[in-house]
Amino acid sequence: MDPPPMDDGQVEAQSLPLSSHPPPSHLAAESAEQNEPERPQNKKSAVTRRPQYSVVQRVHVLALHALGHKSQQISSYLKIPYSQVRRIVVKAEQKGYRPQEDPRIRDHYVQDDYIRGRPGPGRRPKKNSKDWDAVCDPDPEPSERHRRGYNLTCLSHPSSSSAEAV
Repeated sequence: MDPPPMDDGQVEAQSLPLSSHPPPSHLAAESAEQNEPERPQNKKSAVTRRPQYSVVQRVHVLALHALGHKSQQISSYLKIPYSQVRRIVVKAEQKGYRPQEDPRIRDHYVQDDYIRGRPGPGRRPKKNSKDWDAVCDPDPEPSERHRRGYNLTCLSHPSSSSAEAV
């Protein structure tokens, strides 16, 4: 029943149309998924935040701008959108960048701005700082703490006039 061997000892494959063979069950499921129309993505799940460019990229933009290149050229050189190139230059100019007067690019022209809503690093003392450890000794007797209701030894900061408020 086998077909006759070919010249090089291989058996010739039978050519049957693919539609005559039923697809395996896992292939049928994949083909059904491919035939379904794409579902629209939830717009809230999309990331709408613009990309942040590194300080090096911002300095590069300002250096090319100072050399007289147009924003469109800078955009094509660095593969940064034109609007972002303009935004980097405008923000630097708002911070005092004047390439005609002084071509130097200072740090504050390209540093990240303050992010509103987040406390700065120097606003609150760290709870694990050595100053707080010196003032806030743990209460050795739990019964005394329960009697008073709370521990009063940690109510004042070391910079205030009294170290303990008892």
